[in-house]
Amino acid sequence: MSDPYDDRRAREGVQQSENSPSIVDSSENLLRAMFTPDHIDNKGHLKEQAIPSQDLSERGFSVQREQYTNDTLNQKIVSGWLNNKPEREFIKLGKISCLHTRNINDQQNNQAFVVLDDAIEENPAHAIILTAEKYGKGALKKLRHELIEAFNQD
Repeated sequence: MSDPYDDRRAREGVQQSENSPSIVDSSENLLRAMFTPDHIDNKGHLKEQAIPSQDLSERGFSVQREQYTNDTLNQKIVSGWLNNKPEREFIKLGKISCLHTRNINDQQNNQAFVVLDDAIEENPAHAIILTAEKYGKGALKKLRHELIEAFNQD
């Protein structure tokens, strides 16, 4: 059985879903719905737990491709999150550039994250952020922190 991490960087150049409009270009912006108390601290910054390590390394951290989404689709996503946990409050759509995400490097100066189209029929704007390689807990925590800082800046 092949290692699921082997081809992640190569997969960025290949359309992953027949429902996707295209591969994710580095010039695109990526959006993520942000809520309190789960994702945002009292200073308005993204918390560490807003981006689960397991999502980054295994499932993919879900984002929306800004140029392919719309208000109706974004509202549907927000409503789904609110229905799951009524005590949540929607704060904003966090934004990060795909280029910034792809420019985060690991200790070996290799690209740490890949961004892949992951569209489904009802959401052609869906994409995921994944680690490019398998990292240990400490390295993954550091890289996740860099990604969070990028969300807080962009």
